[in-house]
Amino acid sequence: MKKRIVTSLLFGTLWLGAICLNSFHIFWLLVLILSALGLYEFFTISLKGLELVYRPLGIAIGLLPVIGSFSGRPDLVLGSFVLALFLAALLIIRIYGTNKINEFIFLAKICSGLCFVGLTSSHLILLMAETDGMRWLLLLTLITTASDTGAYFTGTYLGRHKLCPAISPGKTVEGFAGGLVSALFVTLLCGPLLFGNINLTELAILSLVLSCLGVAGDMTESIFKRSSLVKDSGSILPGHGGILDRVDSILAAAPALYYVVTSGMV
Repeated sequence: MKKRIVTSLLFGTLWLGAICLNSFHIFWLLVLILSALGLYEFFTISLKGLELVYRPLGIAIGLLPVIGSFSGRPDLVLGSFVLALFLAALLIIRIYGTNKINEFIFLAKICSGLCFVGLTSSHLILLMAETDGMRWLLLLTLITTASDTGAYFTGTYLGRHKLCPAISPGKTVEGFAGGLVSALFVTLLCGPLLFGNINLTELAILSLVLSCLGVAGDMTESIFKRSSLVKDSGSILPGHGGILDRVDSILAAAPALYYVVTSGMV
């Protein structure tokens, strides 16, 4: 627990510091680095048994949407994503028949990493490019952190009913509910401080949606890890595991928040 708390404080300080600086370029660079580390973890656990040369290629392809987000334009992110899909297909053509692998599964894993890490990360940067991007990123961080923390402690002390034991045996219905309540409380407390006169009903609904998406992101990563027979995505963060173990929730929720904000729904 001590390692977990210390790691959370250090990583949280780095993340919040990059947001509060309100510098698009610094934030983009941090997300680029974290995305590269996340893709490295993803392909390390999912592409076992393949020549090492394919992992850096997968990472380079997966980073294209993040690189495209430097423009701050969603159309270029989409264009970079399509290009990445095309390059992934070309990579399959290149190695087809030369390895004892199922090429379709290989392509699926490359595209999964591209979507789960590269595409979602780019929406964090797109959020920063918005007028109130810093505030929205702070709120997103607070929601996902409160949800994860509330779920952890509620599940630890009150958890009785398994939420989805086939995917994540440790998660409980009680923990899920505790996470939603914690995120809702933090949102209603901090939302008005960040945005002033904002519709609390809309904010509450947004909090619940983002919390659920965060849990879905956590479950998705659990599926990836379970299919690769590993407990953690990596070991770079003591007490937490890998980068993906720490950011899976915020990655899953970021695209939804971006499109809610840009559509003027809140």
